[in-house]
Amino acid sequence: MENGLAKFEDPIAHYLPESLVEGLHIFKGKEYSSDIQLTHLLSNTSGLPDFFEDKPKRHKLFLRENLDQSSRFWTPEETIEWSKEHLLPRFPPGQGFHYTDTGYNLLGLIIESITSKPYADVLHEYIFTPLKMKHSYLAQFSEPAVKSDNPVAHLYLDDFKISVEQYRSFSSFYSGGQTVCTLEDLLVFMKAFVNNQLVTEESLRLMQNWGKNAVGFKIRIWSYETAISPVHRKIYSMGASRRKRFFYGLCASDGCLSYRKF
Repeated sequence: MENGLAKFEDPIAHYLPESLVEGLHIFKGKEYSSDIQLTHLLSNTSGLPDFFEDKPKRHKLFLRENLDQSSRFWTPEETIEWSKEHLLPRFPPGQGFHYTDTGYNLLGLIIESITSKPYADVLHEYIFTPLKMKHSYLAQFSEPAVKSDNPVAHLYLDDFKISVEQYRSFSSFYSGGQTVCTLEDLLVFMKAFVNNQLVTEESLRLMQNWGKNAVGFKIRIWSYETAISPVHRKIYSMGASRRKRFFYGLCASDGCLSYRKF
Protein backbone atom coordinates (compact mmCIF):
# COMPACT_ATOMS: atom_id res chain seq x y z
CA MET A 1 0.00 0.00 0.00
CA GLU A 2 2.76 2.42 0.99
CA ASN A 3 4.55 2.01 -2.35
CA GLY A 4 1.39 2.27 -4.43
CA LEU A 5 1.54 -1.35 -5.55
CA ALA A 6 -1.98 -2.07 -4.29
CA LYS A 7 -5.07 -0.33 -2.96
CA PHE A 8 -7.30 -1.26 -0.04
CA GLU A 9 -10.34 -1.64 -2.29
CA ASP A 10 -8.61 -3.99 -4.75
CA PRO A 11 -10.36 -7.36 -5.18
CA ILE A 12 -8.13 -10.17 -3.95
CA ALA A 13 -8.92 -12.04 -7.17
CA HIS A 14 -6.56 -9.62 -8.94
CA TYR A 15 -3.60 -11.15 -7.12
CA LEU A 16 -4.47 -14.82 -6.64
CA PRO A 17 -4.83 -17.83 -8.97
CA GLU A 18 -8.37 -18.38 -10.18
CA SER A 19 -8.31 -21.95 -8.87
CA LEU A 20 -7.59 -20.72 -5.34
CA VAL A 21 -10.28 -18.01 -5.39
CA GLU A 22 -12.99 -20.18 -6.93
CA GLY A 23 -15.32 -21.52 -4.24
CA LEU A 24 -13.50 -19.55 -1.55
CA HIS A 25 -16.60 -17.75 -0.27
CA ILE A 26 -20.00 -19.34 -0.91
CA PHE A 27 -22.63 -18.10 1.54
CA LYS A 28 -26.20 -19.40 1.42
CA GLY A 29 -25.75 -20.61 -2.12
CA LYS A 30 -24.26 -17.38 -3.51
CA GLU A 31 -20.58 -16.97 -4.37
CA TYR A 32 -18.93 -13.83 -3.00
CA SER A 33 -15.32 -14.76 -3.73
CA SER A 34 -14.84 -12.01 -6.33
CA ASP A 35 -16.30 -9.41 -3.92
CA ILE A 36 -13.61 -9.83 -1.28
CA GLN A 37 -11.26 -6.83 -1.13
CA LEU A 38 -7.88 -6.38 0.52
CA THR A 39 -9.49 -4.20 3.18
CA HIS A 40 -11.82 -7.08 4.12
CA LEU A 41 -8.87 -9.37 4.80
CA LEU A 42 -6.99 -6.70 6.74
CA SER A 43 -9.96 -5.92 8.97
CA ASN A 44 -11.30 -9.47 9.38
CA THR A 45 -14.57 -8.52 7.69
CA SER A 46 -14.36 -10.89 4.70
CA GLY A 47 -16.69 -13.44 6.27
CA LEU A 48 -14.17 -16.19 5.59
CA PRO A 49 -13.84 -18.93 8.22
CA ASP A 50 -10.76 -19.37 10.37
CA PHE A 51 -9.10 -22.65 9.39
CA PHE A 52 -7.09 -22.76 12.60
CA GLU A 53 -9.87 -22.40 15.15
CA ASP A 54 -13.31 -22.82 13.55
CA LYS A 55 -14.88 -26.22 14.10
CA PRO A 56 -15.79 -28.30 11.02
CA LYS A 57 -19.08 -30.20 11.07
CA ARG A 58 -17.66 -33.47 9.74
CA HIS A 59 -13.93 -33.27 10.38
CA LYS A 60 -11.58 -32.82 13.31
CA LEU A 61 -10.22 -29.41 14.25
CA PHE A 62 -7.28 -28.19 12.20
CA LEU A 63 -5.28 -27.74 15.41
CA ARG A 64 -5.85 -31.40 16.24
CA GLU A 65 -4.74 -32.34 12.72
CA ASN A 66 -1.57 -30.29 13.27
CA LEU A 67 -0.83 -32.12 16.50
CA ASP A 68 -1.62 -35.55 15.05
CA GLN A 69 0.51 -34.97 11.93
CA SER A 70 3.38 -33.06 13.48
CA SER A 71 5.84 -33.85 10.67
CA ARG A 72 3.62 -32.55 7.87
CA PHE A 73 4.68 -29.33 6.15
CA TRP A 74 1.71 -27.16 5.18
CA THR A 75 1.86 -24.66 2.34
CA PRO A 76 -0.42 -21.61 2.67
CA GLU A 77 -2.34 -22.79 -0.38
CA GLU A 78 -3.09 -26.07 1.39
CA THR A 79 -4.54 -24.24 4.41
CA ILE A 80 -6.84 -22.29 2.07
CA GLU A 81 -7.99 -25.46 0.34
CA TRP A 82 -8.55 -27.13 3.72
CA SER A 83 -10.73 -24.19 4.73
CA LYS A 84 -12.73 -24.41 1.50
CA GLU A 85 -13.28 -28.14 1.96
CA HIS A 86 -14.19 -28.28 5.65
CA LEU A 87 -15.57 -24.87 6.71
CA LEU A 88 -18.29 -22.41 5.73
CA PRO A 89 -18.14 -18.60 5.49
CA ARG A 90 -19.92 -16.63 8.24
CA PHE A 91 -21.44 -13.71 6.27
CA PRO A 92 -21.06 -11.73 3.00
CA PRO A 93 -17.91 -9.58 2.72
CA GLY A 94 -18.12 -6.36 4.71
CA GLN A 95 -21.22 -7.36 6.69
CA GLY A 96 -19.69 -8.54 9.94
CA PHE A 97 -16.52 -9.39 11.83
CA HIS A 98 -14.87 -12.77 12.26
CA TYR A 99 -11.18 -13.30 12.97
CA THR A 100 -9.66 -15.54 10.32
CA ASP A 101 -6.18 -16.94 9.83
CA THR A 102 -7.44 -18.04 6.41
CA GLY A 103 -7.57 -14.35 5.51
CA TYR A 104 -4.09 -13.67 6.82
CA ASN A 105 -2.61 -16.56 4.83
CA LEU A 106 -4.32 -15.14 1.75
CA LEU A 107 -2.65 -11.80 2.49
CA GLY A 108 0.73 -13.53 2.64
CA LEU A 109 0.11 -15.05 -0.78
CA ILE A 110 -0.98 -11.65 -2.11
CA ILE A 111 2.25 -10.11 -0.81
CA GLU A 112 4.15 -12.78 -2.73
CA SER A 113 2.12 -12.05 -5.87
CA ILE A 114 2.75 -8.30 -5.68
CA THR A 115 6.47 -8.50 -4.87
CA SER A 116 7.31 -11.69 -6.83
CA LYS A 117 9.22 -12.80 -3.74
CA PRO A 118 8.60 -15.39 -1.01
CA TYR A 119 6.77 -13.90 1.97
CA ALA A 120 9.70 -14.74 4.27
CA ASP A 121 12.10 -12.82 2.01
CA VAL A 122 9.79 -9.80 2.10
CA LEU A 123 9.83 -9.80 5.90
CA HIS A 124 13.63 -9.83 5.95
CA GLU A 125 14.07 -7.27 3.16
CA TYR A 126 11.49 -4.71 4.30
CA ILE A 127 11.43 -5.18 8.08
CA PHE A 128 14.04 -7.36 9.76
CA THR A 129 17.15 -6.20 7.88
CA PRO A 130 16.43 -2.42 7.77
CA LEU A 131 15.49 -2.40 11.46
CA LYS A 132 18.43 -4.65 12.39
CA MET A 133 16.10 -7.25 13.90
CA LYS A 134 18.90 -9.78 13.69
CA HIS A 135 17.19 -12.55 15.68
CA SER A 136 13.89 -12.44 13.77
CA TYR A 137 12.71 -14.91 11.13
CA LEU A 138 9.72 -16.81 9.77
CA ALA A 139 9.83 -20.23 11.43
CA GLN A 140 9.94 -23.17 9.00
CA PHE A 141 10.55 -20.74 6.12
CA SER A 142 13.72 -18.75 6.91
CA GLU A 143 16.58 -18.33 9.37
CA PRO A 144 17.62 -15.36 11.54
CA ALA A 145 20.65 -13.28 10.58
CA VAL A 146 22.10 -14.20 13.97
CA LYS A 147 20.86 -17.26 15.85
CA SER A 148 19.92 -16.55 19.45
CA ASP A 149 21.51 -18.51 22.27
CA ASN A 150 18.08 -18.85 23.84
CA PRO A 151 15.50 -21.52 22.92
CA VAL A 152 12.20 -20.71 21.23
CA ALA A 153 9.35 -20.40 23.70
CA HIS A 154 6.68 -23.06 23.92
CA LEU A 155 2.98 -22.80 23.19
CA TYR A 156 0.45 -24.18 25.65
CA LEU A 157 -2.88 -25.92 25.11
CA ASP A 158 -4.31 -26.24 28.61
CA ASP A 159 -1.46 -28.10 30.36
CA PHE A 160 -0.07 -29.55 27.13
CA LYS A 161 3.27 -27.94 26.22
CA ILE A 162 4.01 -27.64 22.51
CA SER A 163 7.56 -27.27 21.26
CA VAL A 164 6.96 -25.35 18.04
CA GLU A 165 10.33 -26.29 16.55
CA GLN A 166 9.43 -29.97 16.76
CA TYR A 167 6.06 -29.50 15.07
CA ARG A 168 6.74 -28.93 11.39
CA SER A 169 2.97 -28.82 10.96
CA PHE A 170 2.97 -25.35 12.52
CA SER A 171 4.22 -24.14 9.16
CA SER A 172 0.47 -23.71 8.64
CA PHE A 173 0.59 -20.45 10.62
CA TYR A 174 2.56 -18.84 7.77
CA SER A 175 1.55 -15.15 7.56
CA GLY A 176 -1.04 -15.64 10.27
CA GLY A 177 1.57 -15.80 13.04
CA GLN A 178 4.74 -17.70 12.12
CA THR A 179 7.23 -14.96 13.03
CA VAL A 180 9.77 -15.65 15.77
CA CYS A 181 11.78 -12.94 17.47
CA THR A 182 13.34 -11.84 20.74
CA LEU A 183 11.68 -9.23 22.93
CA GLU A 184 14.47 -6.84 22.04
CA ASP A 185 13.64 -7.19 18.35
CA LEU A 186 9.94 -6.87 19.12
CA LEU A 187 10.55 -3.58 20.92
CA VAL A 188 12.52 -2.30 17.92
CA PHE A 189 9.62 -3.24 15.64
CA MET A 190 6.97 -1.60 17.80
CA LYS A 191 8.94 1.65 18.06
CA ALA A 192 9.45 1.74 14.29
CA PHE A 193 5.80 0.89 13.69
CA VAL A 194 4.29 3.64 15.83
CA ASN A 195 6.88 6.19 14.70
CA ASN A 196 5.94 5.76 11.02
CA GLN A 197 9.14 4.08 9.91
CA LEU A 198 7.19 1.20 8.39
CA VAL A 199 3.82 2.75 7.52
CA THR A 200 2.62 6.30 7.10
CA GLU A 201 0.73 8.15 9.79
CA GLU A 202 -2.43 7.87 7.69
CA SER A 203 -2.05 4.10 7.34
CA LEU A 204 -1.49 3.76 11.08
CA ARG A 205 -4.63 5.77 11.73
CA LEU A 206 -6.62 3.46 9.46
CA MET A 207 -5.23 0.44 11.29
CA GLN A 208 -6.51 1.87 14.56
CA ASN A 209 -10.04 2.29 13.24
CA TRP A 210 -11.35 -0.52 15.41
CA GLY A 211 -15.07 -0.25 14.66
CA LYS A 212 -17.56 -1.99 16.95
CA ASN A 213 -15.86 -5.38 17.13
CA ALA A 214 -13.13 -5.38 14.51
CA VAL A 215 -9.42 -5.47 15.13
CA GLY A 216 -7.65 -3.01 12.88
CA PHE A 217 -4.51 -5.09 12.66
CA LYS A 218 -2.92 -8.09 14.28
CA ILE A 219 0.49 -8.86 15.66
CA ARG A 220 1.22 -12.37 16.90
CA ILE A 221 4.84 -12.94 17.84
CA TRP A 222 6.61 -15.93 19.34
CA SER A 223 9.44 -14.69 21.54
CA TYR A 224 12.49 -16.45 22.88
CA GLU A 225 12.99 -17.61 26.43
CA THR A 226 15.62 -15.37 27.92
CA ALA A 227 16.97 -14.23 31.27
CA ILE A 228 15.53 -10.88 32.33
CA SER A 229 15.84 -11.10 36.10
CA PRO A 230 17.42 -13.38 38.71
CA VAL A 231 13.95 -14.65 39.66
CA HIS A 232 12.00 -15.05 36.42
CA ARG A 233 14.02 -16.42 33.54
CA LYS A 234 11.43 -17.23 30.88
CA ILE A 235 9.55 -15.04 28.47
CA TYR A 236 6.74 -16.88 26.75
CA SER A 237 4.83 -16.49 23.54
CA MET A 238 2.66 -13.49 22.86
CA GLY A 239 -0.65 -13.99 21.17
CA ALA A 240 -4.26 -14.94 21.66
CA SER A 241 -6.86 -17.41 20.61
CA ARG A 242 -10.61 -17.00 20.74
CA ARG A 243 -10.80 -20.33 22.56
CA LYS A 244 -10.31 -19.48 26.23
CA ARG A 245 -8.29 -22.65 26.78
CA PHE A 246 -5.62 -21.51 24.32
CA PHE A 247 -4.67 -18.02 25.47
CA TYR A 248 -1.03 -17.29 26.04
CA GLY A 249 0.85 -14.09 26.63
CA LEU A 250 3.08 -11.84 28.67
CA CYS A 251 2.25 -10.10 31.90
CA ALA A 252 4.24 -7.86 34.22
CA SER A 253 4.91 -9.21 37.70
CA ASP A 254 7.12 -7.67 40.38
CA GLY A 255 9.08 -5.61 37.92
CA CYS A 256 9.72 -8.45 35.49
CA LEU A 257 7.84 -10.52 32.96
CA SER A 258 6.34 -13.90 33.64
CA TYR A 259 3.97 -16.32 31.95
CA ARG A 260 0.25 -16.46 32.64
CA LYS A 261 -2.67 -18.08 30.86
CA PHE A 262 -5.71 -15.80 30.79
